[in-house]
Amino acid sequence: MRLEFGEWLPDLPDYENPGSLTATNCIPEGQSYSYAADQSSFTGALSEYCRGAISCITSDNAVFTLAGDRSALYLLESGMWTNVSNPEVNYTLADTRHWEFIQYGDAVIGAGRLYGKMQYMQLGVHSQFSSLSGGPNAEAAAVIGDFLVVGSTKDATDGVVRNRVRWPGIGTYDSWDVSAATQADYQDLPIEYGPVKKIVGGEVGYIFQERAITRMSYVGSPTVFQFDTVEPRRGAINARSVVQVGGLVYYLSHNGFNVFDGVSSKSIGDDRVNNTFTAAVNNSYIHRVEGKAHPTKKLIYWCYPTLASSDGTPDRILVYNYSDEAKVRWTEIQTEVEALWDGVSQPLTLDELDTINTSLDNLTESLDSRFYLGEGYFLGSFNTSHQGAKFTGPALTATIETRETAIPNNRRYIITRMRPVVENATTATMEIGSRNKLDETVSWSGSISEQSNGSYPTRTNARYVRAKVTLTGEFTNAFGVDVDEMRQGGSR
Repeated sequence: MRLEFGEWLPDLPDYENPGSLTATNCIPEGQSYSYAADQSSFTGALSEYCRGAISCITSDNAVFTLAGDRSALYLLESGMWTNVSNPEVNYTLADTRHWEFIQYGDAVIGAGRLYGKMQYMQLGVHSQFSSLSGGPNAEAAAVIGDFLVVGSTKDATDGVVRNRVRWPGIGTYDSWDVSAATQADYQDLPIEYGPVKKIVGGEVGYIFQERAITRMSYVGSPTVFQFDTVEPRRGAINARSVVQVGGLVYYLSHNGFNVFDGVSSKSIGDDRVNNTFTAAVNNSYIHRVEGKAHPTKKLIYWCYPTLASSDGTPDRILVYNYSDEAKVRWTEIQTEVEALWDGVSQPLTLDELDTINTSLDNLTESLDSRFYLGEGYFLGSFNTSHQGAKFTGPALTATIETRETAIPNNRRYIITRMRPVVENATTATMEIGSRNKLDETVSWSGSISEQSNGSYPTRTNARYVRAKVTLTGEFTNAFGVDVDEMRQGGSR
């Protein structure tokens, strides 16, 4: 008999749960679980908590990586962060705000400050940021077609209008006067749907308010854009939770995690993780929930702070497998991160490798890796030392728990031998949970180690059983636990 791990479904009851009860520090590979790597830093540190980062590739294939904290903007050079802040501006981001960086041509634009001008820098040309003159202050920004589009704005004429989107002339970022000739204009969305949280760019744009999603389609002058509210019930609870993957957009709303296909939304968290997330998240820091898509795997990472995080630093990551064929979709990783970002590696010389590690033997990538050539895309993070990092560190210790199941014929059985069905684990230990009535507390065995014959001896006499496996090393497939030997132990 096999107790399969199955999909992690913490929102469902333990008994006869069709999936797993615990899936911590592992990755949902679609059909099984594999190890999760910890963070490995590869840059120097920012001065403060990271509030956003971006990697850009310019028209001449140069790579630039920028980041921001509460009071400064930085450019990554030879593994270290150079302050490239506008010397004429005193940046002071509010506690709940972050930098929203976007690339527009060969320029990077930083929005996010409702009470401060947007910042821009022409990559490879300018040595520091400048204020974007003529335009509004804005909390959200994206590129839709050939237009820079910003949202949740403040200007000298109308003040703060958080349900507004605005755009300069086509192909520009500094021609903001409303004009039929340049096609610069603005649009106020229904105020009852709340503030603009996020704008998703592309040939067609999608504006996420707190309680609605609106499609923004280019139709030409004089109307310029057509606006259609396509999802009037759900919107984004915060900007950083929104993740675009091709033609789909994943996001966190007031009713949990969802996916939007351009027409409507459906839940991806109901009866899976929504209730667990809601109970665990520290709502005082809900603005720090952030999602990013893995560049080479069909995975989305959402970091968030739990109630155990007193200062609001995200200390958990929910990992979601969005493959159509996936049977195992969700896991969680227990690690602290300040931010996630879409990284592109920059070329490094041998001398510059010291910024990652002074020992060549301790580098997390082999010396012939494309990462050092500046040709690698990766999912980046910032650790609690404010350093840029990748998820290429040591394997975290994983815990996976089967569902609770009744022994066949609803009788008590004595189980004497079990073994985890896992490939390539360095070590695997197991605990057996048991009880005879569903209103009893689960009784756990001590930790059981592998014997020389590959079995895990136990003496469990119960009607209801479950197994919890702890794994170390870079295991590749964890499927479940086999019950190798059991016999009837009577009934009651």
